[in-house]
Amino acid sequence: MRRGAIFSVCCALALIWVVVKAEQKLTAPSRDWTSQMAEYCEDRADFFERLESQFKALT
Repeated sequence: MRRGAIFSVCCALALIWVVVKAEQKLTAPSRDWTSQMAEYCEDRADFFERLESQFKALT
């Protein structure tokens, strides 16, 4: 009886995990999200370029 209940709970959790993973793969990011991520990446790239130039100035 206990093994059956534990097995059922494990199967339910595995099913939920599979559904969540499948949903993440199916939904495409929105245009707003992609533009925000592009701006964020550009900001990070600029930051690392400034950081690199500061390190070069120190050496």
